[in-house]
Amino acid sequence: MRKRMAVIGVALAAGLAAGGAGCSDRCQGSLGEVGSGCPPSYDGTRESLTCPSTGVPIELRSCGALRAVTFNGGYTLRSCFYDARSGALVGASQGSDQQEFCGQSSFGRHAGQTPPDACLSQQPDSVVECPDPTAPAGGP
Repeated sequence: MRKRMAVIGVALAAGLAAGGAGCSDRCQGSLGEVGSGCPPSYDGTRESLTCPSTGVPIELRSCGALRAVTFNGGYTLRSCFYDARSGALVGASQGSDQQEFCGQSSFGRHAGQTPPDACLSQQPDSVVECPDPTAPAGGP
């Protein structure tokens, strides 16, 4: 599963780089739509995050003036970008292993302020492992 998530992350970063920051052909959406699964604010602490009900890990990165919080589900991911000073949500990205966005022509879509693609393709500063709700209690 980890390998699949890494492949999707690298593929998404490569796809985002192809569009390039600020290029008009980059798939865009509204922050309300693309960031719909993002917490409205993030103070930079692990304790302020809530694990999603799907049990996917949360990857944390510092990207200059932005903090990136990525919910990486293996086949899909959502990155939420927060102003490092105020903690306010200022941008978001979604990615998939299929062309789901902008008329099924893009593997990802973006809204608001996003960091350079290189930041998201680097190893996370830390990872919050979230429990899998489908795992049997007590585990094997």
